[in-house]
Amino acid sequence: MGKKKKNEEIILNNEELQSTTLGYLEDEKKGPAGLIILFLIFILFAFFLPTITKYVNKLFGKDTTGIVQPNVDQNKEKENNDTQEIKMYDLSDDLAFEYNNINFSEFKKYQDNNKYYVSFKLENNSKDLIDLSKTKYYIETYSEDKTLLERHIFNYSKINTKSYSTQIIELNSEEYEKMNKLVISLKSIEDYSDVTLKINTSEEYVLTCNNVNNILIYTFNKNSKLIRINDTVNYNNDNSIEYANSLNYYRNQVATINNKDGISSSLVEITTGFTVKTDVNVKNADLSTISNDKYYGTENVPKEIKFEMESRGYNCQ
Repeated sequence: MGKKKKNEEIILNNEELQSTTLGYLEDEKKGPAGLIILFLIFILFAFFLPTITKYVNKLFGKDTTGIVQPNVDQNKEKENNDTQEIKMYDLSDDLAFEYNNINFSEFKKYQDNNKYYVSFKLENNSKDLIDLSKTKYYIETYSEDKTLLERHIFNYSKINTKSYSTQIIELNSEEYEKMNKLVISLKSIEDYSDVTLKINTSEEYVLTCNNVNNILIYTFNKNSKLIRINDTVNYNNDNSIEYANSLNYYRNQVATINNKDGISSSLVEITTGFTVKTDVNVKNADLSTISNDKYYGTENVPKEIKFEMESRGYNCQ
């Protein structure tokens, strides 16, 4: 058996801070061809980068093209196309036109007992009953220079097919003098502006509407559901025919609606005038038995009541 060969000690250099050469590598030859190929690779990568990115995004279920196609409601688009264009007309005795299958004619502006009115005829040309308490039509009055004067909601009525009715809208004196043009339009709740309700001392949400003789307080719960209506009417006795007619009208109204389910009404008369107070529990009252456009149900939202009451000449807040 041969002797195990001893490992020889390798001494690189025992001198301090001296560089030692271990070996040599042969330098690769450099030329322009390699740079050109590398440059072409970068150009191709940049050119195809959008395609590569799109493919990767689709692979992972993403799409970052930034192009969004609108979701078109075909029924809504059809409704918009079917809606007739709203037009402005000059007020005249021979004015007549059709809007939404209703013939409008016999427009007349007049004065009666120190009050001012515009009246017109509606003829239903459609195949269906028109209920103006559900389809809300408005007449907008304009001056000669096309400045909007007022907006009035139609009085509630029902018009059978091939039948007609007459609307009588009260105007204020300035409106009566300046009214020269008009617009008829159909509005829905989406056309009404939002409203912020006030909170009363009982932590209830209220909307108060008033005019010269009448104050209505609409009370809502926290879910904006109408729960109560407080209606107060005040008339001063000026010994006029108008006062006498109003007193007779409210006497009959109180006798008709008092003690109906959810309704209490009373009239107090003194020498200087009379006051009528009516309280309506909206949930319990059958409002279909009451002929009053200003009494709303639980399905009517605050902005609807405000917009329509202001179109009746009330100030609501």
